[in-house]
Amino acid sequence: MRTCTIFQKLSLIGAIAGSAATCLNFTAISTRDNTSHFECWQLSTPFTHSNQPGIAGTASVILGDVTNITYNVIPAGYDSRLHTVPSNQWAIVLNGVAIITLADNSTTSVTTDGGESGVLFFEDTATVSRRGHGSFYPGITETIFLQIPTKDGIVPEHEVLSNNAPCKGTEFAGLRGMALPDPLCFETVRSTELADCYSSVVAAGGEELVSQDELSTSIGTRAHLPVRVWCNECTVNTWYPDWSLRFIFLQATYLGSHNP
Repeated sequence: MRTCTIFQKLSLIGAIAGSAATCLNFTAISTRDNTSHFECWQLSTPFTHSNQPGIAGTASVILGDVTNITYNVIPAGYDSRLHTVPSNQWAIVLNGVAIITLADNSTTSVTTDGGESGVLFFEDTATVSRRGHGSFYPGITETIFLQIPTKDGIVPEHEVLSNNAPCKGTEFAGLRGMALPDPLCFETVRSTELADCYSSVVAAGGEELVSQDELSTSIGTRAHLPVRVWCNECTVNTWYPDWSLRFIFLQATYLGSHNP
């Protein structure tokens, strides 16, 4: 049977601080021999957990200093034709669909509808790229993106993961993992084991705010039961849903080590 070690060293904060650092991967439109091409870059600065009120404990990374931000609304079907960028800049797609093409490589393109693949960096200015790249915006709705030039044209420190191809879906897996149950901050336990574990936490000094009968009844009726357990330095404050497979996700907020 699982014990209450499932409450030890949990949460996204603990996962980020205690595991290998996760860095932001993004597609760059770079240049070589006066020609624009795609690369996959990894930002050298890793994600850390934020201390900012409102998002405390979540993952964040600083992209660097910028000069201004432009909010662009592009109508459906708009074709930019080939062009270069005015300066080194980030482009972040918020809504819609954008297809980036290359002047000298018709076999490769980048399609993004935002999300993790919607962060792009462009450095194919007219001084280093002869023809630049093209942008097409298909679909039936507008495409919205932010245009963010870096201060003094600085290119962010990075590692090149691929020098002739955009980032693949697998190279965004680290970001997706931040939004999914993490082995360090979530455990999946059978509902029959939950009451035993809950009882052990209470016996170790936690405050019983919900009885085991109420816990079992909630599980049996597929309801959602709010449970809060204070146990020394470990706090659990979450909802326990009873999924169709009768599994429970336990999420805890890690405030320190605890070994009941």
